[in-house]
Amino acid sequence: YHKVHNKNSKLTCMHLNIHSIPSKVHEIKRMLMDFKRQHISVDVLLLCETFINDFNKSQCHLDGYNLVEEHRANKSKGGVAIYVNKKLQFKERNDLKIFKEGRFESCFIEVICKKKNIVIGEIYRIPGSNEKDFIADYDSLVKKITSENKEIIIGTDQNLDYLKIHQHSNTSKFLEVNLSQNLIPLVTKPTRVTHTTATLIDNIYISTALSSHATSSILLSDLSDHFPCITCVGENEP
Repeated sequence: YHKVHNKNSKLTCMHLNIHSIPSKVHEIKRMLMDFKRQHISVDVLLLCETFINDFNKSQCHLDGYNLVEEHRANKSKGGVAIYVNKKLQFKERNDLKIFKEGRFESCFIEVICKKKNIVIGEIYRIPGSNEKDFIADYDSLVKKITSENKEIIIGTDQNLDYLKIHQHSNTSKFLEVNLSQNLIPLVTKPTRVTHTTATLIDNIYISTALSSHATSSILLSDLSDHFPCITCVGENEP
């Protein structure tokens, strides 16, 4: 964690495909404690593949955080969650969420800031789901958010590999959608690595206005088969 510096940051966000919160709550708490020992405060934790349901949600509490999440009612696994540090003032943005089980899963909050509020979301595109439908839904969603004239931070497991962007038209189209709405991807290195493959399928997108004061890192961790992505934004407290 030595490359992560957020002492003067306005906001620190982390995105991770966690592949089950209920089975990894203790590991998540340990990670946050490790951060704390390094004087790093994670303000917003964006997670997908949460595997939360009505029966295990009570097991997913993290001290010092409020939980906003959307989980599947008819299918198992999947799901998205946002843990918000209790020091932040925020509101849920259920009007923005798109939650289509097994296809497009998302949730959103709005953090109240002195100058301009920040809309923060987590989006998960399920492997094998229709790419063009996902891009169309995503496009309409970000257009709606940008029309509000607020800053934006979106964590994604988009399952569109930027390492193959020149070979795959829908991946290129997805990047174009983000850039057209002044959203910049911060992650440029592989986020999921196996013995035989490396893919860049996770990212954090932020408004161009925020990007001039943003630093980002990929953390080496065995918490999941994806690497955590973290960004520290701004220079002052909200």
